[in-house]
Amino acid sequence: MSKGFWLGKYEVTQAEWRAVMGANPSYYNGKKDNNAMGMDTWRFPVETVSWNNCQEFLKKTNARPRSGIKGKFKLPHEDEWEYACRGGLGNERPFYFGSELNGTQANCAGIFPYGTTTKGVYKQRPETVGSYAVKARHPWSLCDMHGNVCEWCDNKHKQSEDKRVMRGGFWQFHARLCRAAARYSFAPDTSGSDYGFRVCFRPD
Repeated sequence: MSKGFWLGKYEVTQAEWRAVMGANPSYYNGKKDNNAMGMDTWRFPVETVSWNNCQEFLKKTNARPRSGIKGKFKLPHEDEWEYACRGGLGNERPFYFGSELNGTQANCAGIFPYGTTTKGVYKQRPETVGSYAVKARHPWSLCDMHGNVCEWCDNKHKQSEDKRVMRGGFWQFHARLCRAAARYSFAPDTSGSDYGFRVCFRPD
């Protein structure tokens, strides 16, 4: 019988990445000339990280001493990610919060809505993790499962290739591309200002 897993409530933040890795690789770090310039971005999701970078983060995290349940931090398999994203509400709805997205319920290009003709906000940057928790409450209290940054998963897109899966969509995507069922793949050494992740813990 499976021992289950825990998924991080938030995407890994810039502050958390720096605490483990000693530097902040994010493009939207509050210092560069972009839509986050001058902002406190430590609670923004870390981005501009590759799948390979995430493995280094996880290796260092797992090497740290800790007490309590024995297990290992890793990236979620995409099946685990989607199961958590849907929050036990089944596969009939495109988002855990319903059938519409226009940038009000999650950070995406709301000017290109899904399920509605009402256009919403397009911030053109990542947002502080948990910013939409009240507007679109998740059944299991997870945050930013749709939009913000696209999240690396552990598994390959196809066993015949090395590309790794990403889920969730991100701040620059049209709303339809942030659906729970949408999946993407990229080479494990690629990164971008919309590539992030959250950790999964599996007990021994």
